Amino acid sequence: MLNSKLVSLLRRRKITPERQGQRRSSGPGSHLSKGLGQSMDFSEYRPYQAGDDLRSLDWKVYARSDRLYTKLYIPEQEETVCFLLDTSASMQEKWPALQTLVMGLSHVILNQGDRVSLLPLASSTEPPTRGLPATRGRSQLAHISNFLNKVHPRGATALSAAFEDQARRIKTRSHLIVVSDFLQADGGLPGLSQLRYKKHRLSLIQLLSPGELQPLQNFAPGEWELFDPELAKENAASLRVELGHRSFKRYQQALEDHISSIREFAKKSGALFIQA
Repeated sequence: MLNSKLVSLLRRRKITPERQGQRRSSGPGSHLSKGLGQSMDFSEYRPYQAGDDLRSLDWKVYARSDRLYTKLYIPEQEETVCFLLDTSASMQEKWPALQTLVMGLSHVILNQGDRVSLLPLASSTEPPTRGLPATRGRSQLAHISNFLNKVHPRGATALSAAFEDQARRIKTRSHLIVVSDFLQADGGLPGLSQLRYKKHRLSLIQLLSPGELQPLQNFAPGEWELFDPELAKENAASLRVELGHRSFKRYQQALEDHISSIREFAKKSGALFIQA
């Protein structure tokens, strides 16, 4: 659950559409649209046309001018925000941070009248986990919390293939918030390109542990035996290596280059990239 101090801070936050004014279907959301329909915000009059809703006629204007005019309104629109969650084994120690992050953002999204859905990315070694369908209303925070508590990161997830799968599955244009460590050779960028090609709005949140950012916090130069946590135990092989200061520098440079490639993709594709 979110503590009261964080909730107080979140009340002053808002997630805006990708382009204020882009057209979407009218609904109970809190963002303005170019489309015209029914809402509380009056836009203008136009002469009555056959098929116009009679409830939109302004009878006071008719009484003065003896002409029928239809009142036009600026509709409100809602946005569907879908969290794509990396549930591979490398996310195990980061899962509490991911839960706080998703709960906090969901609080903001639901509070402004938009919809939230959760989709764990399919692991290539584990049975798929069913997602949480798009839902609206602050009362849904408890369902989101319960759902996150039941997800247990394990196995390996081919990020690019998982993103490509979601590009085929998600039919409605949405705001996709991807939460992952992106610690794969290609960072999942080919798959993310497919999501962007389908006109989804992308926000990329990279969760890294302090030890991944600064390995010298957990390691000291010397001989170490390393394992890949995403391999099944029966297939896991260890790698015994001698780590010196040069090794840590090479790792740091490789990590910086990897993060730069993700940041560059975000810049070129109009996505938002945040590291946490």
